[in-house]
Amino acid sequence: MTPAEQHLWSQYSCVPRSIIELANRNGKPISVDDYVDRFRSTLELKSDMFGLMLIVDAINTAIQLGLCSKYHHIAGPELFRLHLRQFRGTSTGILVTTHREVIQGKWAELNHCRLVTSYNKSEWQVDDVGPDQIARPAMLSDQSLMQRNAQFFHLYQ
Repeated sequence: MTPAEQHLWSQYSCVPRSIIELANRNGKPISVDDYVDRFRSTLELKSDMFGLMLIVDAINTAIQLGLCSKYHHIAGPELFRLHLRQFRGTSTGILVTTHREVIQGKWAELNHCRLVTSYNKSEWQVDDVGPDQIARPAMLSDQSLMQRNAQFFHLYQ
């Protein structure tokens, strides 16, 4: 990546960073540089937002990396929890995208992607993968996810 691309990557690449982390957790390691080289065309959605990626492209890259062969997309934490209770298969990861975030104490339109690592009846443990490719854990409640217009993407074989 050029220095300009690296700067934009640090701001807009939460989706590919999450896929890279998921690949590394599933024994299919890939570096940021290798990922960018392989999937560059999916990262150039907007010239001034290098790293911004459509979720459909993220799913396709996950399939190409051998992370999944199928996925389910479900809106909202309650319906997704029901899906997980009924699911019988080999899960390889869960992405949760949100479309609103609190910035400086106020709600703002902002798309973001995180990895779900566990859940209970009212909270979700997520990892937010930073530009340094370090996963930082956080807890999000059902209410918080609903306020953020959460969408879940369950990847599986």
